Parts: sequence; structure tokens; C-alpha cells
Amino acid sequence: MRFFVFKRQTLLLILFGIIVFIGGLILLTGEIVSASSATRQLPIYAVATDEKKIAITFDAAWTNQDTEELIEILAKHNAKATFFVVGDWAKSFPESVKAFYDAGHTIANHSDTHKAFSKCSRKEIKEEIDRINRTNISPTKEINEFLEKKGSTPLSTGIKLAELIRRPELTYEELAPCDKNRPEMKKLHWQQAEIEIKYEGYIKELLEEARVRFSPMLRNLEYEYPNQGLQRVKDEFLLGKDLLVAPVTAKGMSKRKVVLPKGDSWKYVPTGEIYEGGQTVEVDSPLETLPYFERIK
Repeated sequence: MRFFVFKRQTLLLILFGIIVFIGGLILLTGEIVSASSATRQLPIYAVATDEKKIAITFDAAWTNQDTEELIEILAKHNAKATFFVVGDWAKSFPESVKAFYDAGHTIANHSDTHKAFSKCSRKEIKEEIDRINRTNISPTKEINEFLEKKGSTPLSTGIKLAELIRRPELTYEELAPCDKNRPEMKKLHWQQAEIEIKYEGYIKELLEEARVRFSPMLRNLEYEYPNQGLQRVKDEFLLGKDLLVAPVTAKGMSKRKVVLPKGDSWKYVPTGEIYEGGQTVEVDSPLETLPYFERIK
């Protein structure tokens, strides 16, 4: 039996590393999708066309004194626009909503209250996690057809929503049709809730392993995959054995190369793509996405 003695400073560095990892996961706002990237759904940002056209949009959230002027300017140039209307604004200025619609423009939704999501508190995220843990999902034909399509076991009895989210083949976003009381939250925050639910058990296992066996929670790739020359990889690390994290380390990076240890397959969580180990891959890594992989067991 091997025993390891850690100085207080070393333990603090390990804990700090864990906090950095979790903090990075909180920043994960890229799409977390199923393993089948072919079914990934994204908002429409642009449409390919050879015509010289643009799409004009307006956010209607504050005052309405420009309503008639906007309508007149757009009519003068025979242009149509989309007005993204906040719910509170529509309640305050229903005549403006009707005027835009009557002029032939498109009315779209821009949230109900224009809440300052960037200031969403930890308390709100904790409340969402608690709500997910309390929410019961009953078996229905629609839900079971969806689960079968995703390769997940259908329900025979009721189950907590959190248990469905913990299934590796399912995501919080995909389960939205099953969750009628889901609050309005920015992806930054519901993805944090999802991550905490998905990895709660795994983190507890690592803490117990560290307590009993003195195994480090944060590991150099060489620790789990010796004799592959991975000791030279300094910008990646393992959290336990099952999560490989490759943080963005330079300003302006939108892609980065990641060394995947040989002997296992790895799923790139932000896109669901599967890669065989023993190679270096290049993945998209925009600022809002933390590049990390799950080991395929």
C-alpha cells in the first residue's frame, strides 16, 4: 500500500485547480448536444444567397416614441423588418405592436422581462438545481418515443428529471418538452445547473478516492496513461480518469489542438463528436466554450 503526504500548500493548489475546472465549466455556453451531431439544432444566423439582401431587426424593449417614424422610413424604402418584442413592452405599448404588424412587419419574442441574465445570482442557479431534483416526469407515449429515439431506456414508472439529465445520452436542452415549468434562464446558467447535476456523483467519488487512497483529483495525462510521452503535455489535465480538460490558454483562440491518450475513445462534450485516442485533434474552442472530453467507458 502506498501513502502520499501532501503539504498544506499542495492541497490548496489541488483545491484551487478543482475550482478553476468547475469555474471553467460554468462558462460552458456552447451547445451541449447528443452524440449524433447530425441532429444538432442551432439558431439561424444567416442564409446563403447570391442576392444582395440583408435582414433588418429591431429590439423593442424601452420606449415607443419612434414607432411611426420607423414605419415611415421602412415604407419609404419598401423594406420589411422583424421586431423582437419584450413582453413588458408589448403590454405597455400594444398599439405599437399592432402598428408594426399592420404595416407588414414580423413580430418576434425577445423574452418576457428583458431580465439581466449576466447578473443571474448563484441563488437562482441553486433554485433551478433544486427544482430539477424535485420535478417528477411521468411515463407517456411521447416521452418514451423520444427516449427510444435517443437510445435511452423508456420509463415504466415516474422518475426525477435530475435522473434523466444524468443519463449520458440526454441533455437538459433536449428534455425541455418534458419540463413544462422550466424557468427562463440564459444558457450560461442552465448549463451550469446541468453540469453540476451530471457530475455531482463523479466529483463525490473522486473526493472519496482522494480520502481513502490519496489519489490526486487533478492529474497529468502521464499519471493515467504512462509511457506515451504525455508528460510533455502541459496545457491539458485530467479530472479523475474520465474527464480530460483542455482550456483555452491564449487570447483570440477559436480552435485548439488536443492530445488524446491512446487506449480509450473520447467524446468532445460541446459537440458530441467521438474521437479515438492516440491522436491529436483540432476542435472549435470559442471563448464561451470550455473544451473538455469524456472518456468512453
